[in-house]
Amino acid sequence: MNEENVSAEGASERTIVPKGTVAITIGADSQSDGFYYLLACWGRKMECWLPLTGRFVGDMRSHEVWDALSGVLGTEWLDHEGNLYRPVCAALDIQGDHYPECLEYVRAHRFKGRLHAVRGYGGAKASGGRSFGILRNTYVDKTTGVTVQNVDTDVGKSQLANMLARKEPGPGYVHLPCGVNGEVAGGWDIEAVAELTAEYRREMNVRGYTVTRWYKRMGRANHRLDCFLYGLGALSISRLKIDECALQRVEAKNVGKEPEKKEQPVKWGVVSRAPLPNDTDGWQQAVTTRPEDKPRSPWGAINRPIEW
Repeated sequence: MNEENVSAEGASERTIVPKGTVAITIGADSQSDGFYYLLACWGRKMECWLPLTGRFVGDMRSHEVWDALSGVLGTEWLDHEGNLYRPVCAALDIQGDHYPECLEYVRAHRFKGRLHAVRGYGGAKASGGRSFGILRNTYVDKTTGVTVQNVDTDVGKSQLANMLARKEPGPGYVHLPCGVNGEVAGGWDIEAVAELTAEYRREMNVRGYTVTRWYKRMGRANHRLDCFLYGLGALSISRLKIDECALQRVEAKNVGKEPEKKEQPVKWGVVSRAPLPNDTDGWQQAVTTRPEDKPRSPWGAINRPIEW
């Protein structure tokens, strides 16, 4: 298998989450010879950072390519303060030559990796059906039982185009990594950046309404744009209110610690034990509360004698 721009396992190379990140998502695009993937960090007001992108190339009939994708989905990312981030949601495009294999992979990783199956749904196909932002209707594959989410590519790419057109950092701005001296960082070379602008939009009249359709430029690859779209779709699938929710991370002081076990509620019966008077042997008296000893609730009807 040939790996391009694959994240390393070291903690220093996992420390790529920028300051201001609230949650991260992963978008992956399946091909006949591997996968493209993109890590998206989302902040308040839809400010976005794209610290890492890459590609896995290999034989899709072997386990190497699939295991490499599992390694990206299971990676725990860190910021410079040591806080730990896990993807709140990941989306894998299942269209292509390996549709059944992708569905089986999603079924095996949908809970552990928070992975969802998505499918681009644009052009004339998106003229009907229910729509929730960039999310459209879903369907269930009868063979695997996996729910596939249709993503409106025209609406999603229009939103991404508006974000990429912003020139001042702030709400809706897209940040791309770069080295100190302008060298390539995070897999974002010239070709990868060019893939974000590999499509153009055209307005047309459909049934009396002006709609926007996106078309691919000839001779240009658009894999990173698709991965960015699926990362945005994963954020919508997670149902996070990005401007109001808590930071989706594990604080640095709690990294590596086991979660505290909550005390189990006291079951009905023995509530407490009290020492017996003049006790010298350590015996205790069990104080038991029975249902008929419970104080009556002030709510509801209470039968009382009539007082004249």
